[in-house]
Amino acid sequence: MGKINGLNQSEMPREKLSKYGPEYLTDIELLAIILRVGIKGKNVLELSREILEYFNINQVSRKSYEELMSFEGIKNVKAGQIVALFELSRRLYSKNKKNGDKKNKKNKLLSSLDLYNEVKYDFLDLNEERVMIVLVNSKNNILKKEFINFGSINYSIIDIRKILKKVLLFDASGFFLIHNHPSGDSTPSQEDKNVTEKIKKVSSDIGIRFLDHIIIGDNYYSFFDEL
Repeated sequence: MGKINGLNQSEMPREKLSKYGPEYLTDIELLAIILRVGIKGKNVLELSREILEYFNINQVSRKSYEELMSFEGIKNVKAGQIVALFELSRRLYSKNKKNGDKKNKKNKLLSSLDLYNEVKYDFLDLNEERVMIVLVNSKNNILKKEFINFGSINYSIIDIRKILKKVLLFDASGFFLIHNHPSGDSTPSQEDKNVTEKIKKVSSDIGIRFLDHIIIGDNYYSFFDEL
């Protein structure tokens, strides 16, 4: 076997993986194994290199299916492979870390620290702001957690109607709000403060418990701990 798809055998990532193990492969070579084949005019290593020159590996790991497909050379199959792989990796990492942290076995949130420990791995290595809601029952056991928005936090993005629909759908009695500051500085901005006050007022008016809003950076900030 001399060449396959324009690659010398010594350059083939799968051959290198088989012979030496994954730890000897570069990020480009590992991504090439996931993608499997290149596109017209570019072999798979060239495509992988181009992707990682445009996005760093952390950015690739957090790109959505739609965002990946916007890159020339990545179609639905390749985008699905990348998204699925990194999601499995995050779930495994999160599960192992949570077990190592010996979290509350009942998944009950009794403090801002409990909340932070529950969600911190979901925000690991993010390069953009995201907003998450965590729904709980009357005993503060978690019913559901999910990202609801992408981008900088503001009242137009944090749609209170979307939050209330989630609360009603899961018959929750309360919710927590979480967002991150990719800069690492968890100090709230004035916009963060304004949004928190508005959501707090609307929730109180209709009898839904707004339990806390935390900002995750290198550490975390809790609005309700500061009350």
